[in-house]
Order: sequence, then C-alpha cells, then structure tokens
Amino acid sequence: MATFVPLADAIKDMLNGHEFSRQFTAVRLYDSLRDIETLETMRVDVLLGDKVSSPMDRSRQENTIRIEIAVRQVVKSLAGSDEETAELDALVAFLEEIDDYLTDPANRRPANAPWAGWQKSELLYPFVLAQLRGRIFASVLRLSYYVATGPAI
Repeated sequence: MATFVPLADAIKDMLNGHEFSRQFTAVRLYDSLRDIETLETMRVDVLLGDKVSSPMDRSRQENTIRIEIAVRQVVKSLAGSDEETAELDALVAFLEEIDDYLTDPANRRPANAPWAGWQKSELLYPFVLAQLRGRIFASVLRLSYYVATGPAI
C-alpha cells in the first residue's frame, strides 16, 4: 500500500480546510526552496520527509513516516528591532498553532489517511539561519506518523 504521498496530501488538505490566524494556501512540493527570491507572501509547503520501515512479523511491517511543513515569509521589520522580534514571535506562534491543530486528538488520524496515526512533532526555529539573516523567516514543523502495512491479522 502506498502511504507516503497520500499522507502528505491528507495533511495539506487538513491545513487548507481549517481557518488559522493567518491566511495561506498550503501546497505539496518536492523543492521548497524554489522561487525563494520571489517570496512575496507567506508560503506553507508540505514536503515528504523520510520513511523508516521495520518488520512486525513475517507478513507485516511498521513504518514511521515523517511529513515536513515549511513556513516561510519575508521579514519586513528592521533587523534587530523590537518590531522584528515581535514579527518573528508571531511567526513562531503561527507554527505552534499549526502543530496544535494537527496534533489535537481529533486530528491525529487525518480524515483522508485514517490508517496513519500521529506520533510526535519537532519544531525547528529557524530552520535556515542564513535565510533569516537574508530577511526570510524559514522554519519547519516535522510530524511523524505511524503506519502498519501488510495483510490484516
């Protein structure tokens, strides 16, 4: 059973179907750094992370699938100012808002991928420090999901 891409699509659909404090349209990409020079509005990209599989028994395996959500936005405040700190704090809070939504008990099994169960989250701030120095906030939320594959017991 293919699980990786359908899970990423389910996460993207969940993000686009919920009203957050900031407006965006999540897209699933393979290269989130494409078009970074033309970044005018907030970007929320859903990316395939990695997949680790191991045997459960002779006919089934367990998989940990990681999906990454990259959030990027141009920082418009003056570097080192109180306004910049407030702007960055708000972006960090926005990532935590996404994490809170996706890890809420009602959402731990995405509607379009009920065979996957959320295991853990990792928030990376900032993911690319050089981009922040270049006035682009870029952070990643990594979500790990458990998926068992193979014939039913």
